[in-house]
Amino acid sequence: MAEAGKLKVVNTDHDFSGFDYLARLHAEAASVETETISLEMGNVNWFSAIMAAPLKVIADHWVATGKRVTVGSDPLPRTYETLCRNHFLCYYGRDPVQDGYSTSIPVTLLPDRQDLKGADFLMEKVARSPYFPSRMSPRFKRHLLTSFGEAFSNVRQHAETSNVVACGQYYVAKQRLAVIVADGGVTIPHKVLGHVPSRLSPVDAVRWAMDRGNTTRSDGLGGDGLWRLREFVSDNQGSLTVVSGRVYWRQEGSNEIGRFLSSPFPGTCVHWEIAVRDDRVYDTDAVS
Repeated sequence: MAEAGKLKVVNTDHDFSGFDYLARLHAEAASVETETISLEMGNVNWFSAIMAAPLKVIADHWVATGKRVTVGSDPLPRTYETLCRNHFLCYYGRDPVQDGYSTSIPVTLLPDRQDLKGADFLMEKVARSPYFPSRMSPRFKRHLLTSFGEAFSNVRQHAETSNVVACGQYYVAKQRLAVIVADGGVTIPHKVLGHVPSRLSPVDAVRWAMDRGNTTRSDGLGGDGLWRLREFVSDNQGSLTVVSGRVYWRQEGSNEIGRFLSSPFPGTCVHWEIAVRDDRVYDTDAVS
């Protein structure tokens, strides 16, 4: 049982181990009997900025069950600045830190409205980033970001929740731009397995959702957003990660893996990362 409602947060990266840790942290919270859950971050010297969105979704899930969530001890200075610069810690009473180099897309609660609001968020925040690959025609960039927004909108609609959080980060040393949207709703495997008559494993259910034209929408619309992102990251040597329930699925370049987390994540995360030093000339035909 967690001591007096205190949950110890550890160093966390945006990889399988990081998502697995957050899923285990969520499971650990089930044993907390106190009214308040306190995230203790005093020993954290690295917490990936991208992982602030899934952590916020988990914390909001606890709040929805009647808990109060606080950050009891601050992370070490470098991580403290990162999580104030992207506004995660600002939700827990800390002051924002100015983002002088425009490397952060702040942690944002997406509005509970009919849903190209996700696309609006991305068009506003990502398209204005000075780190987006430059050798794209304006039409292709608009097309790609709309596909990105469509993918998130579809995931959100399937999730049946208003608990949706997005953020992003430019990693200077790696020359990569990452964006993540996380929700606390119905998972992709649950939705797909209730829709597709054939028996699929949870990992195969996520793969099914990634294929062109596949959708669980009753009107049959949609289904291409995630597929277009897959095509792009294959060309760009970027990556696309989907975490949903106990499934961890990742495509890096043209290679993909599917694994199981040790505990379920209470919803879905879609994490898109692109190489910004990309000399290819992209136009709309490349993803049509």
